[in-house]
Amino acid sequence: MSVAFFIVTEREVEGFETFVNGKAIAKVSDKEMQKLCTVAGVKSIYDFVSADPEELAELLGDEGADESEELPAEQWFEPQEGLEWTTKLVAYLNANPAAIKGTSGVLSDLAEYEQVFKGMQSHGVRWHFAVDF
Repeated sequence: MSVAFFIVTEREVEGFETFVNGKAIAKVSDKEMQKLCTVAGVKSIYDFVSADPEELAELLGDEGADESEELPAEQWFEPQEGLEWTTKLVAYLNANPAAIKGTSGVLSDLAEYEQVFKGMQSHGVRWHFAVDF
């Protein structure tokens, strides 16, 4: 099983598919991803990761986390933020293909994200990333 970054929408839209592979971008090391986002002038992918606090509490409860700790509220982002993020990363990687390992796969993931963000924009649906382990 491999790690993937996938898009979670605030609400479902009938007939609108949000599936993205997200595995190539997840293979980029945290350090490389942070550097890539910094030099491309965008937020880190991790800044867009969020979760439902109740679901997170269940997961952390399974791991023995302190139940008295207050978990952050689920954050939602406008599709335009995702489009700007993907556009800048794609432009940077096209100009600097040796910036990271696996650039081709990452560009493929970014293209899938971009298509979903465009659809979400037309439906007025907000989003965040989640990580599948």
